[in-house]
Amino acid sequence: MKMLRRAEVQDRNGSSRSSLYEQVANGLLTVPIKINGSRASGWPDHEIDLITAARIAGKSDSDVRALVSDLHAARQTRYQALLSGFPEPTDISLTATDSRFASRSRGAE
Repeated sequence: MKMLRRAEVQDRNGSSRSSLYEQVANGLLTVPIKINGSRASGWPDHEIDLITAARIAGKSDSDVRALVSDLHAARQTRYQALLSGFPEPTDISLTATDSRFASRSRGAE
């Protein structure tokens, strides 16, 4: 999955910056996702592709809003499924002496 930054999304749908965020506010575009915990944000490319395809197909605003709502719901399900294989943060106890990292630490000395 590729994350598209604002400028790329604007290029793909031909909107200005203010129009892009107006579409988000009106439920016609998914909410951007924070990237790497920074101020940067972006949209999953497949979401933009689906919304653009709906527009090309002549779908109404209400149809696009329903699609956006489905995409938001799918984010929760999809990403929870992806994260289910990762341990909870409280279950992680890595130290500098952890054997998994020992060879890397020795090489850095």
